[in-house]
Amino acid sequence: ALEEFEIRSYDFGFFVQDDLRLNSDLMLNLGIRWDYSGVPKERDRRYYNRAFNQFGGADSANPGVVQYRDPDNVYEPYYGMISPRVGFAYSLNEKTVIRGGAGVFFQPFNLFAGPVEIVQNSLGEPVEAELDEAALAQFGVSYPDPSSVVRPLVSGECDLSTYTCPQADVFISDSSLDINRKNPYSLQWSLGFSRQLTDTIAWDLSYVGNKGDRLTYSPESNRQDRFTGLSPVANFGTFRHYTQEDSSTYHSLQTSLRRRFQNGLGFGLHYTYASNLTYFRGEFTCCGADEQPQVFSADGLTSPLGNNRGMPEYYNRHRLFADAIWELPLGEGLFKEGWLIGGLFEIRSGSSL
Repeated sequence: ALEEFEIRSYDFGFFVQDDLRLNSDLMLNLGIRWDYSGVPKERDRRYYNRAFNQFGGADSANPGVVQYRDPDNVYEPYYGMISPRVGFAYSLNEKTVIRGGAGVFFQPFNLFAGPVEIVQNSLGEPVEAELDEAALAQFGVSYPDPSSVVRPLVSGECDLSTYTCPQADVFISDSSLDINRKNPYSLQWSLGFSRQLTDTIAWDLSYVGNKGDRLTYSPESNRQDRFTGLSPVANFGTFRHYTQEDSSTYHSLQTSLRRRFQNGLGFGLHYTYASNLTYFRGEFTCCGADEQPQVFSADGLTSPLGNNRGMPEYYNRHRLFADAIWELPLGEGLFKEGWLIGGLFEIRSGSSL
């Protein structure tokens, strides 16, 4: 079993932001932010990510030695998280305001979306192993051998001074990370107006959109051929390779009618009509085994993302939400004043199939 481990990472950022009133009707909000998300490290340096590509350079065209990266530098650091932002509010008249804005928003890597899966007890000892027909025969593994029997058979001696393993002597089935991964981000924008209808009621109507880029993509690599039972690259099992190739788009029309609490009553009514498309999960998490792409390239190693575009599992086209609060008119007295009844109501269309 995998021994106890501890992954450490740190993040920090700086930002400058200011509100500028250009005249009595126009207000600007300007800002810029820079963040850095450190490359994670494992306390005992049991952190092994393959170099060059998901096979450590030992793919079917260049078999031989599997190269790993230094455990303290499992992928290249990224310093480009620069996030400008701008917003405005313009008063058309005393009762109507137009608001809008746009910005870039970066996200630190989710440690459970890949980094936690490259911890091993030692280099050359796989945490999990999915063997094809050739590997079963090579390492002498048969059903129902337990892990205590299989693990020594598929483990091998690796050189910790160079972080290399001989491909012919070990079996590798652990996840890998893109060594040039860059942090995911989203472009977010909105434009809308607010109109005061009465002294207590206001109506909002807005368009809200965003585009997520460099989102987590983790298809299974080196899948076994269903007819031959063999894997494209020998001595490698089927494993997840984490990249940042996914992306998403979101567009929505949002409107709300709100009554400010007065004379014992306040309420809000909100509706959203949205469109959301992505290629994989469209988020920052991981490991959607039931969402693996089904169409692979001829070599069986990659999947064309364009064949997988569709609605994510969490997408809802319609969402109606209401809230209300009512102060009970019980009259005056120690135990009569201040009693409130509040409620929430939500209805939305079902998740995509």
